[in-house]
Amino acid sequence: MKERIITGSIMALVALLAIRFLPSNIFQLVLLIISLIGVLEWKRMLPVSVRLPYLMCNTVLLVIAYLFLFTNTLSLLLIVNAVAACVWLIVPLLLFIQIKSPQKWLVSKEVTMVLSTIMLLGFYVSLSMLHELPGGYGYGFVLYVIGLVALADSGAYFVGRKLGRNKLAPAISPGKTIEGASGGIVIAMIFSLIIMLFLPASFNGWQKVAFILMSLIAAMLSIAGDLYESLIKRHAGVKDSGNLFPGHGGVLDRIDGLIAGSTFFAFGFYLFQMNFSAI
Repeated sequence: MKERIITGSIMALVALLAIRFLPSNIFQLVLLIISLIGVLEWKRMLPVSVRLPYLMCNTVLLVIAYLFLFTNTLSLLLIVNAVAACVWLIVPLLLFIQIKSPQKWLVSKEVTMVLSTIMLLGFYVSLSMLHELPGGYGYGFVLYVIGLVALADSGAYFVGRKLGRNKLAPAISPGKTIEGASGGIVIAMIFSLIIMLFLPASFNGWQKVAFILMSLIAAMLSIAGDLYESLIKRHAGVKDSGNLFPGHGGVLDRIDGLIAGSTFFAFGFYLFQMNFSAI
């Protein structure tokens, strides 16, 4: 536990400093490296026969995304973000099907390769675009969505330990409970309501409502992101996605919920920004 706390504290401090002080193009390069490590970890959970093409395809796609960000070609990246967000909206249904009646096709190498590619690409694009928002607000929204997901996860853990009775998905993640997940979402929403009070003055009433709504969905999807990775790890027979962080496992073990939450949050942000008055 001591090792876990020390590692977690160092990780949090480094992430905070990087998000706050790095220029967006450097932040996007760092995030690219993190995403590529995520690709390597996903690769380990796939059959040996498809690992190399999977690695090559994802590397090329992520590098192309970085070049599009570098040249400020955002139209195609917004489409990537929208596709990834739609995938995450479908994931809870897929998990429900798997819990009720396990389906081999849901954990097949083909489906896993396609979904994980879209998820990682969407995550990279989403956080990168959020960070470079004009007006100096970008890093704040990146920190916000990280805090939102972290509170949903931590809240679910502590509430679940105290009040958990009914298993959420025993065949996928035996430790998670319905009470814990509900408690985590409530705590995340309290955080969201507090942050709403400090949004830029240019946010109108409808935008604030949209901010709360997309934060709620992002928090809920972050739990689905955690469960989806647990499902694939269980199928692959691995405990952790990697061993990069002592006591914390791999990169995917740390960002599985964030991959889902940040993708939808960015999608909702750009959606309400386009449909309401610009900030």
